[in-house]
Amino acid sequence: MVIVKSKFSPVFILSFCLILFLVIPVVTSAQTANNQNNANQNTILSFSLEGTPIHVGATFTVHLNVENITDLAGWQCDVEYDPAVLEADEVIISDFLDVGDALSFSLPAVIDNDNVTGRITNINAVRTALGGTSGTGSLFSITFTAKTVGNSRITLSNLQAGTHELETIPLNIPEIIISVVETPVDEENDNGQTLSLSTDINSINVGDTFTLHLNAHQFVDLSDWECELLFDPNILEASEVLEGDFLKEGDVSTRFRNSRINNTAGEITGLSVTRLAEKGVKGSGRLLSVVFTAKASGQARVTLKDLYAYSSNSEEIMLDIPELIVTVTELNSALLSCSIDEVPVRVLDTFTLKLNVEDATDFAGWFSDIVFDPAALEAIEVKEGEFLKEGNTETYFLKGTIDNTVGEIKNVGSIRLKRGGVNGTGTLLSVTFTAKTAGDTHIRFVNHHAGTSNLQIIRLNSSACVITVEERVFLTWDVNQDGQVNILDLMHVSQFLGKDASFSPESDVDSDGIIGILDLIVIAQHIGDTDGSAPSLNANRDVRIETTEPVPAMIQSWISQAMLQNDGSTVYREGIANLQKLLTSLIPKKTMLLHNYPNPFNPETWIPYQLSEAADVSVTIYAANGRIVRTLVIGHQEAGEYKSQSRAAYWDGTNSSGEPVASGIYFYTLSAADFTATRKMQILK
Repeated sequence: MVIVKSKFSPVFILSFCLILFLVIPVVTSAQTANNQNNANQNTILSFSLEGTPIHVGATFTVHLNVENITDLAGWQCDVEYDPAVLEADEVIISDFLDVGDALSFSLPAVIDNDNVTGRITNINAVRTALGGTSGTGSLFSITFTAKTVGNSRITLSNLQAGTHELETIPLNIPEIIISVVETPVDEENDNGQTLSLSTDINSINVGDTFTLHLNAHQFVDLSDWECELLFDPNILEASEVLEGDFLKEGDVSTRFRNSRINNTAGEITGLSVTRLAEKGVKGSGRLLSVVFTAKASGQARVTLKDLYAYSSNSEEIMLDIPELIVTVTELNSALLSCSIDEVPVRVLDTFTLKLNVEDATDFAGWFSDIVFDPAALEAIEVKEGEFLKEGNTETYFLKGTIDNTVGEIKNVGSIRLKRGGVNGTGTLLSVTFTAKTAGDTHIRFVNHHAGTSNLQIIRLNSSACVITVEERVFLTWDVNQDGQVNILDLMHVSQFLGKDASFSPESDVDSDGIIGILDLIVIAQHIGDTDGSAPSLNANRDVRIETTEPVPAMIQSWISQAMLQNDGSTVYREGIANLQKLLTSLIPKKTMLLHNYPNPFNPETWIPYQLSEAADVSVTIYAANGRIVRTLVIGHQEAGEYKSQSRAAYWDGTNSSGEPVASGIYFYTLSAADFTATRKMQILK
């Protein structure tokens, strides 16, 4: 079973289950559904308890068992309990769904011991192959620690289960009552009063930070204590000492003396707390917490020395010295790194960031969130890398959800749908961004988790990816600053011809204070130039500008003015030559009548056309019976394209008398010199 940690919503696992099942063609029928429901009528869920009786401070395990189930392919639930009585420590998913060569997939449960109702959410498992599991077994186990005397009801909520054919399996909601009793009195000890050491996590790996607790149990009257704490400095490193709240019961002040941490000798000296009240405390609670970091793998013995405890009347309390063996394991690890192929990156550039894994061993799946600065970058697209597909293995890929408002991509990852992981180095993911502003910007991969094919966690070591975005230096003749010199720049300048440069400073390319034909000539000389990052948009590209569409007559006028001012320089020669090429590109090779738009229409439409040479133009509109409805006399037109609404023929849907025509099929004929062509259109009211 592959377990990969992540922070998905509780409903994700069910959606994931459905998606995986839909990868494989499935044929379902009402009869199949009925058979499965009938088969699971005798299915029973129940809790069982391991470790009784349960005393305060004891650790015990609760199992959820299923009996007589048929074709179970996926399930999820939450568990509720009383956090005043119990503290949940760990959830372990069983291998009930791991039948044959199939793997089961599980997202990590989230334990919340801090609310009024203790809750473990998103406990789940799903098979990654066709077919479910049938029979009897355990679905999961939960390890609890008993905190105080009392009863706690443990039950399920949000329970869902399904077959591999996507049918819901109806299940009962089980519950169990856990009774926690006082720790029995130890006759050899002082009325059963004891100390214990515990850690806040059960599985400790190299590099983990964890907290060690010194706990008091069944005290009758505790007012003062002191000790030294010993540990193995080759394996553990202490960083902080925190006072517990047991002696503060009743909001009483305490004197917590400063301790001294010596990570060379492996000791913490000067540990001491005195309750500043007439009476001591009774019962159980936490005396002390120490934050450690695991430095190396191995077993570290943690114990106390010079331990003294006193009651409120200064009588010494005789206590046994507690000790704890802390086992630290070495995790399989891999390095995450980033790379980009496009350098340098400039403002407005689109670039691709690759997330690579290095020195991986048995790498079977991973998940992560991606965080970036939305003021500096905009995420465009997420694609899966090829690393996990080694050997033509299928994978399940989560491309995540892009949010460019807050700057994050949530829930990205993939897993191999086949036993065995991948070794080596490769690309896990690629993300396409657009650079918005200049400067150094960071992209971080957070909440990342990875696992091997045999249930082992892979520690992912990573650092933020720093992308340096440079300011874009635009070419002088790229007046609209889109990274390319083309007809759009000519059109921009043409709007201000003859005006003072103050109207459009960027249009005064030659910096003579006047926006004139020489500015057009300089731009024309450089048509096709780019700043090295933008795609070239040359003069032959079909450009559509609604309000100032370039027409051959306009270009011819520019050429005529340029010829009058031509001083024989290279600037003029190349500029005029490019304008002539542009003029040629704007003249169609043949006259054509094009489709009207919109069509059908109500009540108006535009009729586009193009002329290969100048001509007198008219458009005649006919009814379906051949009767002339309207003739639009356009007049003399130069060669060129007449496609935009500002240049195409326009019909408002009325006849020659100005009356609206009825719905139906009509025909329109273009006449231009010796050319005629007819097309059909429809009015739909």
